[in-house]
Amino acid sequence: QKPEAKSQKPKAKSQKLKVKKMKELPKVIEVDKEKCVNCHACITVCPVKFCNDGSGDYVTVNQNLCIACGSCLEACTHEARLYIDDFDNFINDIKNNEKIVAISAPSVAANFPGTYLQLNGWLASLGVEAIFDVSFGAELTVKSYVEYIEEKKPQTAIASPCPAIVSYITIYQPELVKYLVPYDSPMLHIVRMLKKYYPKYKDHKIAVLSPCTAKKREFELVGIGDYNIGFISIAQYLQENNINLTDFPAKDFDNPSAERAVLFSSPGGLLETAERWKPGVKSISRKIESVANIYPYLDKLPKMIEEQKSPLIIDCLNCENGCNAGPLTLNKEKSIDEIEYWINLRNKEIQKNYKKEDNKNDIKLIEETINAFWTPYIYRRKIESLAQNNNIKTPPDSVISEIFIQMHKYSEDDLYNCSSCGYGSCKDMAKAIYNELNRPENCHFYLSKETEISNKKVIKSQKRFSNILSTSVEGYMETDNDEIITEVNDSMKKILGTDEPIGKLFCDFLDKGNQEILKKQSKLRQKNKKSIYQITITQSSGKKIPCKISGTPLFNEEKEKIGSFAMVTDISDLIKTQNELIKLNDDLENKVQIRTAKLTNALEEIRATNELLELSQQEISRQRDKANNQRDKIHNQSKKIRHSIEYARLFYLL
Repeated sequence: QKPEAKSQKPKAKSQKLKVKKMKELPKVIEVDKEKCVNCHACITVCPVKFCNDGSGDYVTVNQNLCIACGSCLEACTHEARLYIDDFDNFINDIKNNEKIVAISAPSVAANFPGTYLQLNGWLASLGVEAIFDVSFGAELTVKSYVEYIEEKKPQTAIASPCPAIVSYITIYQPELVKYLVPYDSPMLHIVRMLKKYYPKYKDHKIAVLSPCTAKKREFELVGIGDYNIGFISIAQYLQENNINLTDFPAKDFDNPSAERAVLFSSPGGLLETAERWKPGVKSISRKIESVANIYPYLDKLPKMIEEQKSPLIIDCLNCENGCNAGPLTLNKEKSIDEIEYWINLRNKEIQKNYKKEDNKNDIKLIEETINAFWTPYIYRRKIESLAQNNNIKTPPDSVISEIFIQMHKYSEDDLYNCSSCGYGSCKDMAKAIYNELNRPENCHFYLSKETEISNKKVIKSQKRFSNILSTSVEGYMETDNDEIITEVNDSMKKILGTDEPIGKLFCDFLDKGNQEILKKQSKLRQKNKKSIYQITITQSSGKKIPCKISGTPLFNEEKEKIGSFAMVTDISDLIKTQNELIKLNDDLENKVQIRTAKLTNALEEIRATNELLELSQQEISRQRDKANNQRDKIHNQSKKIRHSIEYARLFYLL
């Protein structure tokens, strides 16, 4: 929404829209840009796709859109995707005498078959003061679920132990947040339990032995749990340090024994445990897991809820074989039968703790044990929408059509939906491009089309070049490294004076002096340098053809020099014209010299005449001055005579 202009009156407070800021989520997945080859396998397996940015030279991850499911870790065969693990920090802190207790996920039995209690012994030898079983936290979780269902009577309750699914709903399907059971996961149940009921450990740091990448995010968002340690990291450390768990004594967990909730890490384990509290609940619930199933299911769930077709409890897990084969486990290559064998074996062993004399489960004892550690509301969790993080925009159809054109998709027939880009549909690829998360070049068929267009351009250019050469007045010639002629056009044949120059040495058309010139120029081309020079070709008839040659080294696709090519220009007419111009210039210069001499003589005559005129003018001036002097004398004498006559007349009168 655009901000209003300052001149406008602000809206009333009740009308203002509160826009939530994007919430920064803890980073769970890292990318090694040196190893990433931009193959988009990570995008292919990612259930949310658009948390990946494939627009650059390597794929990056937007942590605020990533649900931390870890699917990309296994899909990346280049080891460019890395999970963020706290094992090294744990080891350093334990060596520095940090007070630490551990909690172990139920899937530990399938990851360390037959030695998971010895794993506890090894942890104790390091200095871990107590180890708690998350299976008992699962028992508490089911108790919380049953209480919630009986109290709130929801139409549908989506199980919330799987942090990847919780992240998906809060970011991408906020309309389902109200259906998430507002209670902690089994791991957080056991942490809150030990802090309340085992006060001596309330200030200890918590090391979580985990099968899950997303758990780290859950712990940091809730503010509980200090180390998310993958089973795979533990196994790697044991192997690198030649540590054999069988060398350590078995150590039981420090909390009461769970019962069937040890199955919680398996698909359906939640419902199996809930059945004890609420018989028949499995028949009105849904068990669903795996990336391929759960997220499409959740996309359709709002409509099912609206039509009142949804189940009571949705027991959902991100991983196909449940938490037992999560992204941080050792079981990804194992058969489901082998995995479940060890979980079921532990289930049989652990239920012996609650057997009565008649070999039936003591349900009352189980409930009393669980109720002793269950307090209303301490396990409640407020799950908030993170819809503000979902900044992915859906372009209108008109814009998608424009993007399709950029991708060389001009009709429905061009929409292959081949998934080479990772999105599974051309429309989603266009959406990614619209959001600047990908580029047309990453479309397989775009590259094919570009190659096709390029090939057509090359063929067209080759034809055009061939036409130009064949009709060019300039000669074109190719030679190999031994200066043997391999290709010429018609103009070059005319210059050489032969119709069959192919296979002949170019130097055969030169006299000795010009052969020396060719040798010098060939040395330049051996150094991969171009050269422009003048040479005279001697035809078989003896006719001399002066030429200007522009020679260039010729390379193959492996950048190996295989010869040279040259544009050859017959400059006979040019030289003839130059000679004619020189002659004309000489004639003109002679004419100019003659004319200049004539003009010089005329100027001399004019100069002499001017001198006579000047002397005559001076004589005339002198005679004029002399006449003026005579006139003045006569005038003076006349004046004197008049005065004398006047004096005489006056004298006579007197």
